[in-house]
Amino acid sequence: MTAETVSGNGTFENTTTGTMKLTFGKVNSSTFGDCASTAEGHSRASGPGTVTTTSLPFHLITTPTGNPAILITSNNGHFASYTCGGIGIGVTVNGNGIIGTFTAPACGGTSATATLSFTQTAGVQNHKTYTGTTYNLTSTIIGSASETGMTFSATITFGGARTLICT
Repeated sequence: MTAETVSGNGTFENTTTGTMKLTFGKVNSSTFGDCASTAEGHSRASGPGTVTTTSLPFHLITTPTGNPAILITSNNGHFASYTCGGIGIGVTVNGNGIIGTFTAPACGGTSATATLSFTQTAGVQNHKTYTGTTYNLTSTIIGSASETGMTFSATITFGGARTLICT
C-alpha cells in the first residue's frame, strides 16, 4: 500500500501518553488498485481513497540507542481495515505496535512542533524493540498474513510550546 499523504489528530492524557488516529490519503495498492477504509464507503472507481486507523494509544519513549521516539500501540490488536480494487479485496492490519523516532526536538527540547520518522526495510520496521518487547504489524490479505512496515514522516503541531519528555 502506498499513500500520498498522512495526517492525523490526537490528544495527550498526560505528558507522555495519549491517543491518536492517522489518516492515509490517496491510497493505492500496486497489486489490487485503489484502496479505502471499509468504514469510509469510498467508491474506488473515483480514484484512491483514504485509510483511517482506529483510535490508537501512543507513548513517548526512548529507543535502546537513546533516541526519542513514539510507540503507537494497537486498539485491542487492531490498527486498520480497508479494501482495495474494484472487487473489494479486504486488508486488515493488526499487531501490537509500531515505533517511530523523533527527528526534532531532542529529548528535553521545547517546541510548538515535533517531527517524526517511521522507517522500514523490506516490509520490516527498523525500530522494533522497547523494554524487551518486540513490536510489529501484520497485514492479512485474502487469508494470508505477513509482517508489514511503514515508511512516512510526520509533523506534530501542538497548541503551544511543549517539552519533549522521553521515558
